[in-house]
Amino acid sequence: EAMFMTSFRLNMEQHGDFTRAVSQATYDTNEALGDYGESNRPAFMKNSVGKVLTQFMMYPLHVTMFLLKNFKEMVKPMNGRSRAEASYKFFGLALSWGCWVQHGKS
Repeated sequence: EAMFMTSFRLNMEQHGDFTRAVSQATYDTNEALGDYGESNRPAFMKNSVGKVLTQFMMYPLHVTMFLLKNFKEMVKPMNGRSRAEASYKFFGLALSWGCWVQHGKS
């Protein structure tokens, strides 16, 4: 809720269009936190046995896919803005995770 509302308010200030602000806030929330909807799950996680065995695996799946997608976009030839944005997302998450791991060791 907090992520969505923050993005919505920023987009309303920037564009002033309600529909565009809702659409962008939805995109931002799904990009940052992952889309946990049933339609976004892999096939093995949709049946009853898969739901029980993999109920806590969606977050690691989203983080892994986020890193792989941004690494791929960072490496393949793209315009400077997309490559820079992918690099920012990839290294931002990787470095924040590294700091968290180092903090836990002390």
